[in-house]
Amino acid sequence: MSKFKSKAKEIGKWLLDIFKHSIMPLIMYITCSVVLFMFAFNEDTTWKTGFTTVRIWLCIGSALIPMIYQGVLAFLSGANGYEMLVAGNVKRTAYEGGELNMSSHKEHQEYRTWKGFALGGMVAVTTVVLAIIWGCNQGAIDGILTMENTEAVASTNPVLGGFMVGSVLCWGWALLPFMLANASGVFVSYFLMIPVAILPVAIAGGFYIIGAYARRRKRLAKLDAEEKALAEKEAKPKKVNYGGLPGTKPNKKK
Repeated sequence: MSKFKSKAKEIGKWLLDIFKHSIMPLIMYITCSVVLFMFAFNEDTTWKTGFTTVRIWLCIGSALIPMIYQGVLAFLSGANGYEMLVAGNVKRTAYEGGELNMSSHKEHQEYRTWKGFALGGMVAVTTVVLAIIWGCNQGAIDGILTMENTEAVASTNPVLGGFMVGSVLCWGWALLPFMLANASGVFVSYFLMIPVAILPVAIAGGFYIIGAYARRRKRLAKLDAEEKALAEKEAKPKKVNYGGLPGTKPNKKK
Protein backbone atom coordinates (compact mmCIF):
# COMPACT_ATOMS: atom_id res chain seq x y z
CA MET A 1 0.00 0.00 0.00
CA SER A 2 2.84 2.36 0.85
CA LYS A 3 4.38 1.68 -2.57
CA PHE A 4 1.05 2.50 -4.21
CA LYS A 5 0.75 5.76 -2.26
CA SER A 6 4.29 6.71 -3.21
CA LYS A 7 3.57 6.05 -6.89
CA ALA A 8 0.29 7.98 -6.73
CA LYS A 9 2.05 10.90 -5.06
CA GLU A 10 4.70 10.93 -7.79
CA ILE A 11 2.06 10.87 -10.55
CA GLY A 12 0.24 13.69 -8.77
CA LYS A 13 3.39 15.83 -8.89
CA TRP A 14 3.69 15.34 -12.65
CA LEU A 15 0.02 16.18 -13.21
CA LEU A 16 0.20 19.24 -10.96
CA ASP A 17 3.23 20.54 -12.85
CA ILE A 18 1.41 20.12 -16.17
CA PHE A 19 -1.70 21.81 -14.75
CA LYS A 20 0.27 24.83 -13.53
CA HIS A 21 1.88 25.30 -16.94
CA SER A 22 -1.53 25.02 -18.65
CA ILE A 23 -3.33 27.71 -16.63
CA MET A 24 -1.86 30.77 -18.35
CA PRO A 25 -2.60 29.56 -21.92
CA LEU A 26 -6.14 28.70 -20.82
CA ILE A 27 -6.61 32.21 -19.39
CA MET A 28 -5.31 33.69 -22.66
CA TYR A 29 -7.85 31.68 -24.71
CA ILE A 30 -10.66 32.90 -22.44
CA THR A 31 -9.45 36.52 -22.54
CA CYS A 32 -9.27 36.58 -26.33
CA SER A 33 -12.74 35.00 -26.50
CA VAL A 34 -14.17 37.74 -24.27
CA VAL A 35 -12.58 40.42 -26.47
CA LEU A 36 -13.90 38.66 -29.58
CA PHE A 37 -17.43 38.56 -28.16
CA MET A 38 -17.37 42.23 -27.18
CA PHE A 39 -16.21 43.50 -30.57
CA ALA A 40 -18.02 40.97 -32.77
CA PHE A 41 -21.39 42.11 -31.44
CA ASN A 42 -20.47 45.69 -30.66
CA GLU A 43 -22.65 47.31 -33.31
CA ASP A 44 -24.73 44.39 -34.58
CA THR A 45 -26.25 42.12 -31.91
CA THR A 46 -28.00 39.77 -34.35
CA TRP A 47 -26.69 36.29 -35.02
CA LYS A 48 -28.05 35.75 -38.52
CA THR A 49 -25.96 38.47 -40.14
CA GLY A 50 -23.25 35.81 -40.01
CA PHE A 51 -19.75 36.66 -41.12
CA THR A 52 -18.64 40.19 -41.77
CA THR A 53 -15.14 41.36 -42.63
CA VAL A 54 -14.61 42.58 -39.07
CA ARG A 55 -15.86 39.33 -37.57
CA ILE A 56 -13.62 37.24 -39.81
CA TRP A 57 -10.50 39.12 -38.73
CA LEU A 58 -11.60 39.01 -35.10
CA CYS A 59 -12.06 35.24 -35.30
CA ILE A 60 -8.62 34.79 -36.85
CA GLY A 61 -6.94 37.03 -34.27
CA SER A 62 -8.72 35.46 -31.29
CA ALA A 63 -7.39 32.05 -32.33
CA LEU A 64 -3.88 33.04 -33.43
CA ILE A 65 -2.94 35.20 -30.43
CA PRO A 66 -3.53 32.56 -27.72
CA MET A 67 -1.94 29.85 -29.87
CA ILE A 68 1.21 31.96 -30.35
CA TYR A 69 1.24 32.69 -26.63
CA GLN A 70 0.85 29.00 -25.84
CA GLY A 71 3.67 28.15 -28.24
CA VAL A 72 6.05 30.62 -26.56
CA LEU A 73 5.28 29.26 -23.09
CA ALA A 74 5.66 25.68 -24.31
CA PHE A 75 9.02 26.57 -25.88
CA LEU A 76 10.26 27.97 -22.56
CA SER A 77 8.89 24.98 -20.65
CA GLY A 78 10.75 22.61 -22.98
CA ALA A 79 14.01 24.54 -22.53
CA ASN A 80 13.69 24.58 -18.74
CA GLY A 81 12.66 20.92 -18.75
CA TYR A 82 15.83 20.02 -20.64
CA GLU A 83 18.00 21.82 -18.08
CA MET A 84 16.23 19.94 -15.31
CA LEU A 85 16.76 16.67 -17.19
CA VAL A 86 20.50 17.33 -17.45
CA ALA A 87 20.66 18.00 -13.71
CA GLY A 88 18.72 14.80 -13.07
CA ASN A 89 21.03 12.74 -15.25
CA VAL A 90 24.06 14.08 -13.37
CA LYS A 91 22.41 13.12 -10.11
CA ARG A 92 21.46 9.63 -11.31
CA THR A 93 24.70 8.68 -13.06
CA ALA A 94 27.43 10.31 -10.97
CA TYR A 95 25.94 9.47 -7.58
CA GLU A 96 24.66 5.95 -7.25
CA GLY A 97 21.40 5.69 -5.39
CA GLY A 98 20.67 9.39 -5.70
CA GLU A 99 22.63 10.29 -2.59
CA LEU A 100 23.45 13.77 -3.88
CA ASN A 101 21.15 16.38 -2.41
CA MET A 102 20.20 18.79 -5.22
CA SER A 103 17.49 21.04 -3.84
CA SER A 104 17.02 22.78 -7.20
CA HIS A 105 16.31 19.50 -9.00
CA LYS A 106 12.72 18.26 -9.30
CA GLU A 107 12.21 15.09 -11.29
CA HIS A 108 8.61 15.95 -12.20
CA GLN A 109 9.90 19.11 -13.91
CA GLU A 110 12.23 17.19 -16.21
CA TYR A 111 11.74 17.09 -19.97
CA ARG A 112 9.51 14.34 -21.29
CA THR A 113 8.24 14.32 -24.87
CA TRP A 114 4.66 13.50 -23.86
CA LYS A 115 4.53 16.45 -21.44
CA GLY A 116 4.51 18.95 -24.29
CA PHE A 117 1.36 17.45 -25.77
CA ALA A 118 -0.23 17.21 -22.32
CA LEU A 119 0.24 20.99 -21.91
CA GLY A 120 -2.47 21.55 -24.51
CA GLY A 121 -4.76 19.03 -22.84
CA MET A 122 -6.88 21.49 -20.85
CA VAL A 123 -7.66 23.53 -23.95
CA ALA A 124 -8.39 20.39 -25.95
CA VAL A 125 -10.69 18.86 -23.33
CA THR A 126 -12.73 22.07 -23.02
CA THR A 127 -13.11 22.26 -26.80
CA VAL A 128 -14.18 18.61 -27.11
CA VAL A 129 -16.75 18.90 -24.28
CA LEU A 130 -18.34 21.99 -25.81
CA ALA A 131 -18.30 20.38 -29.26
CA ILE A 132 -20.25 17.40 -27.93
CA ILE A 133 -22.80 19.56 -26.07
CA TRP A 134 -23.34 21.92 -29.01
CA GLY A 135 -23.41 19.04 -31.49
CA CYS A 136 -26.06 17.16 -29.52
CA ASN A 137 -28.21 20.32 -29.46
CA GLN A 138 -27.55 21.39 -33.06
CA GLY A 139 -31.23 21.77 -34.04
CA ALA A 140 -32.22 23.86 -31.02
CA ILE A 141 -29.13 26.06 -31.27
CA ASP A 142 -29.59 26.69 -34.99
CA GLY A 143 -33.20 27.63 -34.29
CA ILE A 144 -32.07 30.21 -31.76
CA LEU A 145 -29.56 31.64 -34.23
CA THR A 146 -32.42 32.66 -36.55
CA MET A 147 -33.82 34.98 -33.90
CA GLU A 148 -33.27 38.69 -34.18
CA ASN A 149 -31.20 39.36 -31.06
CA THR A 150 -30.10 38.09 -27.66
CA GLU A 151 -33.20 39.58 -25.98
CA ALA A 152 -35.45 37.32 -28.05
CA VAL A 153 -33.32 34.33 -27.11
CA ALA A 154 -33.59 35.16 -23.42
CA SER A 155 -37.37 35.32 -23.60
CA THR A 156 -37.94 32.05 -25.50
CA ASN A 157 -35.25 29.64 -24.28
CA PRO A 158 -33.33 31.29 -21.45
CA VAL A 159 -31.41 28.18 -20.34
CA LEU A 160 -30.01 27.20 -23.72
CA GLY A 161 -29.64 30.83 -24.77
CA GLY A 162 -27.73 31.68 -21.62
CA PHE A 163 -25.51 28.63 -22.10
CA MET A 164 -24.78 29.67 -25.68
CA VAL A 165 -23.88 33.22 -24.69
CA GLY A 166 -21.71 32.00 -21.83
CA SER A 167 -19.95 29.46 -24.05
CA VAL A 168 -19.22 31.97 -26.79
CA LEU A 169 -18.13 34.53 -24.22
CA CYS A 170 -15.56 32.16 -22.69
CA TRP A 171 -14.69 29.96 -25.68
CA GLY A 172 -15.59 32.02 -28.72
CA TRP A 173 -12.25 31.44 -30.45
CA ALA A 174 -13.46 27.91 -31.30
CA LEU A 175 -17.26 28.30 -31.23
CA LEU A 176 -17.97 31.59 -32.97
CA PRO A 177 -16.82 30.66 -36.51
CA PHE A 178 -19.14 27.61 -36.50
CA MET A 179 -21.97 29.58 -34.95
CA LEU A 180 -21.75 32.43 -37.48
CA ALA A 181 -21.57 29.97 -40.37
CA ASN A 182 -24.80 28.27 -39.23
CA ALA A 183 -26.43 31.63 -38.52
CA SER A 184 -25.84 32.69 -42.13
CA GLY A 185 -27.51 29.53 -43.45
CA VAL A 186 -24.46 27.33 -44.08
CA PHE A 187 -24.92 24.09 -42.14
CA VAL A 188 -21.76 23.11 -40.27
CA SER A 189 -21.81 20.40 -37.62
CA TYR A 190 -20.54 21.54 -34.23
CA PHE A 191 -18.91 18.14 -33.86
CA LEU A 192 -16.31 19.44 -36.33
CA MET A 193 -14.90 21.45 -33.43
CA ILE A 194 -13.36 18.21 -32.15
CA PRO A 195 -10.57 18.27 -34.79
CA VAL A 196 -9.95 21.90 -33.79
CA ALA A 197 -8.94 20.55 -30.36
CA ILE A 198 -5.89 19.00 -32.00
CA LEU A 199 -4.41 22.44 -32.76
CA PRO A 200 -3.48 23.51 -29.19
CA VAL A 201 -2.17 20.02 -28.45
CA ALA A 202 0.02 19.99 -31.58
CA ILE A 203 1.28 23.54 -30.98
CA ALA A 204 2.14 22.92 -27.32
CA GLY A 205 3.82 19.59 -28.08
CA GLY A 206 5.75 20.85 -31.08
CA PHE A 207 7.12 23.98 -29.44
CA TYR A 208 7.91 22.09 -26.23
CA ILE A 209 10.14 19.70 -28.19
CA ILE A 210 11.67 22.54 -30.22
CA GLY A 211 12.46 24.44 -27.01
CA ALA A 212 14.24 21.44 -25.52
CA TYR A 213 16.34 20.83 -28.63
CA ALA A 214 17.16 24.53 -28.94
CA ARG A 215 18.47 24.58 -25.36
CA ARG A 216 20.39 21.35 -26.03
CA ARG A 217 22.03 22.87 -29.11
CA LYS A 218 22.92 26.01 -27.15
CA ARG A 219 24.44 23.95 -24.33
CA LEU A 220 26.48 21.81 -26.73
CA ALA A 221 27.73 24.90 -28.57
CA LYS A 222 28.82 26.42 -25.25
CA LEU A 223 30.65 23.23 -24.21
CA ASP A 224 32.33 23.04 -27.61
CA ALA A 225 33.51 26.66 -27.32
CA GLU A 226 34.88 26.00 -23.83
CA GLU A 227 36.76 22.90 -25.04
CA LYS A 228 38.31 24.84 -27.93
CA ALA A 229 39.35 27.67 -25.64
CA LEU A 230 40.95 25.17 -23.23
CA ALA A 231 42.77 23.40 -26.07
CA GLU A 232 44.14 26.70 -27.39
CA LYS A 233 45.28 27.66 -23.92
CA GLU A 234 47.11 24.35 -23.44
CA ALA A 235 48.74 24.61 -26.89
CA LYS A 236 50.44 27.91 -26.05
CA PRO A 237 54.07 27.61 -24.78
CA LYS A 238 54.33 28.16 -21.05
CA LYS A 239 56.45 31.03 -19.82
CA VAL A 240 59.16 30.05 -17.32
CA ASN A 241 60.09 32.45 -14.56
CA TYR A 242 63.91 32.45 -14.19
CA GLY A 243 63.88 34.94 -11.39
CA GLY A 244 65.71 37.62 -13.35
CA LEU A 245 69.11 36.58 -11.97
CA PRO A 246 72.16 36.75 -14.26
CA GLY A 247 73.10 33.43 -15.75
CA THR A 248 69.81 31.69 -14.97
CA LYS A 249 68.18 32.28 -18.34
CA PRO A 250 69.51 30.00 -21.10
CA ASN A 251 71.02 31.69 -24.11
CA LYS A 252 69.05 31.53 -27.32
CA LYS A 253 70.62 29.49 -30.05
CA LYS A 254 71.88 31.57 -32.90
